Amino acid sequence: MDSLYRSLPKQYVEALLNGDILFRNLVYFRMIEGDPRTDIHEGWHVDRPKHPVQIEIVGTTRIIEGDFAFHNNIMHPERIFCFCTSMKHDPSHSKFGDACIEILNPVLLTKRLRTALLRRGRLTRLADPVLLARPVSYYRVDEEAPAEINMKDPRDIPFAKRESYSDECEFRFVFARRGGYELLQQLVTADGGAVDMAGKPQSEMLIKIGSIRDIAREII
Repeated sequence: MDSLYRSLPKQYVEALLNGDILFRNLVYFRMIEGDPRTDIHEGWHVDRPKHPVQIEIVGTTRIIEGDFAFHNNIMHPERIFCFCTSMKHDPSHSKFGDACIEILNPVLLTKRLRTALLRRGRLTRLADPVLLARPVSYYRVDEEAPAEINMKDPRDIPFAKRESYSDECEFRFVFARRGGYELLQQLVTADGGAVDMAGKPQSEMLIKIGSIRDIAREII
């Protein structure tokens, strides 16, 4: 696997190189204000066909037609945590901070994170598998989902983002508390509102894996 890149404010570089990996939950990314990472559709896939949708009412012969959208949501986004990196580095511009860490060996980073989470799992009940690590797939709401993403699998949905974020070329590390990977399916009118976040707190979890200076470095 090629290098990954983590852009961040300069004051957090030493902590990251010391192996302090900060994961934030999906609710955080939905609700932060004035930040380029904000995405109200985190953990929420929207399928909105360009054409009218016909729905057959179960147990009847009745068919209704309308401008419907299909939503596949993570039921408990407060239980799913992400550490975000990028597969590209643009030294001329970063919307995430004024410093950048190059992770030279993502495979070894993944192994260290998995080991740390297995230890953490003795105290905090985590979902299986303990860690997922893969590129994000980008989609359009009016087109078929990418082949590599199963929108009915709640473990896939954290790796799906709308096409408007595709410039980030994101690679994510994801874990969940027990019960985090549960799917909520909804059929709504195409202009249906956002998922209700009441009672779903923003939170973060710091995973300490020891120094990563042997596999990472600060770059310009």
